Amino acid sequence: MFDSMQPVPKKLKSILLVDDDDVTLFYNSHMINKLGVSEHIHSELSGADALKYLVGKDRHTSDYVKPDLIFLDINMPVMNGFEFLEAYEELPAEDKGAHTIVMLTSSLLDQDRNRASSFSSVSAYYPKPLRAEMIQEIVDRFFGEYN
Repeated sequence: MFDSMQPVPKKLKSILLVDDDDVTLFYNSHMINKLGVSEHIHSELSGADALKYLVGKDRHTSDYVKPDLIFLDINMPVMNGFEFLEAYEELPAEDKGAHTIVMLTSSLLDQDRNRASSFSSVSAYYPKPLRAEMIQEIVDRFFGEYN
């Protein structure tokens, strides 16, 4: 039974997942849905597709939801995470919006972590796999307590 005195969880409007691995995308979507922290989840398989999603004609349709949070992998074909960040930082402000970008990667290299931190648009860097406590920490840290 729903207790009207309990606070209703605040949800992010949308999360964008950018990773070239379908299994990772499925798992991350499942974890986010399980926690109920986002109303909408959208996935793209490359940095190039993610950029098209952010600035393309699709964003002017009724079903486009601007992401509050972007989980970005580093190693992807077509356009990797760093190439995405380089292009993203050149976008006009109206296309960038107020996205929080979290690098979510299997790379253990210090040089990748250092390179990620050199981009002003990167808010955090986390190792894969995405876990419930990581999602909670990210939401609390960048979007305030949602409960």
